[in-house]
Amino acid sequence: PPRSTLFPYTTLFRSLGLDHEFFESVLVPQSLLYGFLGFRPRLDGCLIAPRLPAAWPSLLIRNIRLHDVTLDVTAEKDRLVVAVKGTPSRPLRLFTPGREDSQVAIREGLIEITPTR
Repeated sequence: PPRSTLFPYTTLFRSLGLDHEFFESVLVPQSLLYGFLGFRPRLDGCLIAPRLPAAWPSLLIRNIRLHDVTLDVTAEKDRLVVAVKGTPSRPLRLFTPGREDSQVAIREGLIEITPTR
Protein backbone atom coordinates (compact mmCIF):
# COMPACT_ATOMS: atom_id res chain seq x y z
CA PRO A 1 0.00 0.00 0.00
CA PRO A 2 1.18 3.61 -0.60
CA ARG A 3 2.72 5.40 2.38
CA SER A 4 1.19 8.52 3.84
CA THR A 5 3.14 11.72 3.22
CA LEU A 6 2.32 13.09 6.68
CA PHE A 7 2.37 9.95 8.83
CA PRO A 8 4.66 6.93 8.63
CA TYR A 9 1.96 4.61 9.98
CA THR A 10 -0.08 4.49 6.80
CA THR A 11 -2.54 1.78 7.76
CA LEU A 12 -3.55 3.27 11.12
CA PHE A 13 -3.83 6.93 10.10
CA ARG A 14 -5.19 6.31 6.63
CA SER A 15 -8.18 4.62 8.19
CA LEU A 16 -8.71 7.75 10.32
CA GLY A 17 -8.53 10.08 7.31
CA LEU A 18 -5.42 11.85 8.57
CA ASP A 19 -3.22 11.58 5.51
CA HIS A 20 -4.21 15.03 4.18
CA GLU A 21 -4.32 18.51 5.67
CA PHE A 22 -7.59 19.53 7.26
CA PHE A 23 -9.66 22.01 5.23
CA GLU A 24 -10.80 23.50 8.54
CA SER A 25 -7.23 24.74 9.14
CA VAL A 26 -8.01 27.82 7.02
CA LEU A 27 -10.86 28.93 9.29
CA VAL A 28 -8.66 30.73 11.85
CA PRO A 29 -6.69 32.78 9.30
CA GLN A 30 -9.91 33.60 7.44
CA SER A 31 -11.64 34.80 10.60
CA LEU A 32 -8.69 37.10 11.35
CA LEU A 33 -8.43 38.42 7.78
CA TYR A 34 -12.10 38.82 6.90
CA GLY A 35 -13.61 39.16 10.38
CA PHE A 36 -11.31 41.20 12.61
CA LEU A 37 -9.34 43.00 9.88
CA GLY A 38 -12.45 43.47 7.71
CA PHE A 39 -10.47 42.79 4.52
CA ARG A 40 -12.55 42.61 1.34
CA PRO A 41 -10.80 42.20 -2.03
CA ARG A 42 -12.28 44.12 -4.95
CA LEU A 43 -11.58 44.26 -8.67
CA ASP A 44 -10.15 47.76 -8.22
CA GLY A 45 -8.27 47.14 -4.95
CA CYS A 46 -9.54 46.30 -1.47
CA LEU A 47 -11.60 47.52 1.46
CA ILE A 48 -10.15 47.34 4.96
CA ALA A 49 -12.62 47.98 7.80
CA PRO A 50 -11.06 46.74 11.07
CA ARG A 51 -13.26 45.48 13.89
CA LEU A 52 -10.86 44.73 16.72
CA PRO A 53 -12.01 43.45 20.11
CA ALA A 54 -11.71 46.08 22.85
CA ALA A 55 -8.85 44.20 24.54
CA TRP A 56 -6.69 44.10 21.38
CA PRO A 57 -4.39 47.10 20.91
CA SER A 58 -3.57 46.03 17.33
CA LEU A 59 -3.65 43.29 14.72
CA LEU A 60 -0.88 42.60 12.19
CA ILE A 61 -1.42 40.32 9.21
CA ARG A 62 1.45 39.80 6.81
CA ASN A 63 1.73 38.60 3.22
CA ILE A 64 -1.80 39.29 2.01
CA ARG A 65 -1.71 38.76 -1.74
CA LEU A 66 -3.80 41.32 -3.64
CA HIS A 67 -3.63 41.16 -7.43
CA ASP A 68 0.12 41.48 -8.10
CA VAL A 69 1.24 43.10 -4.81
CA THR A 70 1.71 41.82 -1.27
CA LEU A 71 0.36 43.71 1.75
CA ASP A 72 1.37 43.74 5.42
CA VAL A 73 -1.50 45.37 7.32
CA THR A 74 -1.38 46.69 10.88
CA ALA A 75 -4.72 47.80 12.31
CA GLU A 76 -4.84 49.81 15.52
CA LYS A 77 -7.74 51.56 17.25
CA ASP A 78 -7.03 54.91 15.59
CA ARG A 79 -4.93 54.12 12.52
CA LEU A 80 -4.22 51.69 9.73
CA VAL A 81 -0.72 51.07 8.33
CA VAL A 82 -0.31 49.15 5.08
CA ALA A 83 3.13 48.17 3.78
CA VAL A 84 2.91 47.46 0.05
CA LYS A 85 5.52 45.22 -1.56
CA GLY A 86 5.62 45.27 -5.34
CA THR A 87 4.30 47.66 -7.95
CA PRO A 88 0.72 47.22 -9.17
CA SER A 89 0.48 46.61 -12.92
CA ARG A 90 -2.76 48.63 -12.98
CA PRO A 91 -4.28 51.25 -10.66
CA LEU A 92 -5.47 49.81 -7.33
CA ARG A 93 -7.25 51.64 -4.52
CA LEU A 94 -7.43 51.06 -0.77
CA PHE A 95 -10.91 51.83 0.55
CA THR A 96 -11.57 52.50 4.25
CA PRO A 97 -14.77 52.94 6.28
CA GLY A 98 -16.58 56.22 6.03
CA ARG A 99 -17.42 58.34 3.03
CA GLU A 100 -17.30 56.88 -0.47
CA ASP A 101 -14.26 59.02 -1.23
CA SER A 102 -12.23 57.40 1.59
CA GLN A 103 -9.73 55.83 -0.75
CA VAL A 104 -6.00 55.95 -1.40
CA ALA A 105 -3.94 54.76 -4.35
CA ILE A 106 -2.01 51.55 -3.62
CA ARG A 107 1.69 52.11 -4.38
CA GLU A 108 4.85 50.40 -3.22
CA GLY A 109 5.84 51.67 0.24
CA LEU A 110 3.91 52.63 3.36
CA ILE A 111 0.34 53.89 3.50
CA GLU A 112 -0.88 55.30 6.81
CA ILE A 113 -4.56 56.11 7.31
CA THR A 114 -6.67 57.34 10.18
CA PRO A 115 -10.08 55.73 9.47
CA THR A 116 -13.22 57.80 9.91
CA ARG A 117 -15.91 56.13 11.97
